[in-house]
Order: sequence, then C-alpha cells, then structure tokens
Amino acid sequence: NAGDYVIEGNTIVAYVGKNTDLILPYGATSVAAGAFEKCAVADKILSVTVPNTYKKIQCGAFKGLTALEKLSVPFIGESRISNRFLAFAFGAKTYTIIRLRGIRTVNLYT
Repeated sequence: NAGDYVIEGNTIVAYVGKNTDLILPYGATSVAAGAFEKCAVADKILSVTVPNTYKKIQCGAFKGLTALEKLSVPFIGESRISNRFLAFAFGAKTYTIIRLRGIRTVNLYT
C-alpha cells in the first residue's frame, strides 16, 4: 500500500505502515538512509521486496530491520554501478564482513 510510505520526490523516506512483509511501491525509485529505522514495526518486518524499477538504495536504508529474513532486490549495494556490497544497505560504508542476523534469503534478480 503506497499510503504506508512517506515519499519525497521519488524517494521513500519513511515507512508508517504495520505490515511485516513489504513490497515497496512502484511510485518511488529510491530508498533513503534510515527509511525503516524508526518505524513502529522495524523489529517485526520479515521481508522486503524492492521492485526492479528502483535505481538507488542509500547507505543504511534497511538499518534497524532486525527481524528481516528475506530481502529481494534488483541489485546489491547503492545502485547497479556503485557501492556494490549487500552490507551497504544496512549501514556499512566500506566493504566489510558483518553478520546480518536472521537473513536467510537474499534474492537478486534483474
């Protein structure tokens, strides 16, 4: 439901819904840093699907999603050409080994 997201321009800046299995709305093309960190259900969100129409996922966009088990994305990192490592979306600014607790599945599609 697009009404569950605060969208500025083409960027999701916050999630205000209560669902725990999310498909990001097609009206946006990027996800801001910390977009989910302060939402009421951050510790309950189980899955996030990012449509292939998205162009950018800022550093830390999915930070705070401690229950996340499944992430489906059209690219790994900030965009299809920069910061191409999974931890970037969770807040790591350099390529580093971090443990993404709970994530069981990462689907990368084109």
